Amino acid sequence: MTNSIWHNNPAQLPLLKNQQLDTFFNWLRFSGSTTAKLQYEYNLQLHVTIISEGWQKNNLAISQLYCCYCNEQVFVRKTILSVANKPWMIATIVVIAKKNNSSIIAINKLGNSPIGKIIFADPAIQRECMLFKQNTIDEAHPNCITRAATLTWKNNKVLLNETFLPHHITANI
Repeated sequence: MTNSIWHNNPAQLPLLKNQQLDTFFNWLRFSGSTTAKLQYEYNLQLHVTIISEGWQKNNLAISQLYCCYCNEQVFVRKTILSVANKPWMIATIVVIAKKNNSSIIAINKLGNSPIGKIIFADPAIQRECMLFKQNTIDEAHPNCITRAATLTWKNNKVLLNETFLPHHITANI
């Protein structure tokens, strides 16, 4: 994945400059559950494909973000969210928690259900920050836009990255 600069405002992204993107900006600025918004706005069947899920050793980027040690274990779940059988976004959630934590146990029980159902159902969810960047996943997925959010969920630090795939972005331009 090609990285670019993170921005506080999606209007600063090169792909989105000088475009009439009110609909897509609304998606990017939305701070609730993307899953719930999709179901409400499109009333379509959502499907979650798990790419990977489990414990892994922390990496430097996560360590710097949360001021924790690189050798700590973190729980990572990476999925593809599809709407009407069309891949719509890649979502990655990183949870810094102990292995026997009830939040991790709840995530493990989700199977192919969206994680937003449990995280954003919690009225105490706190979103500390949202950042945006334009990036390329691979040759088939150029001009993606990633929204990163840090959250506090049930006293756990969480990093949520949602990468909107290009066909969804251009459908709203």
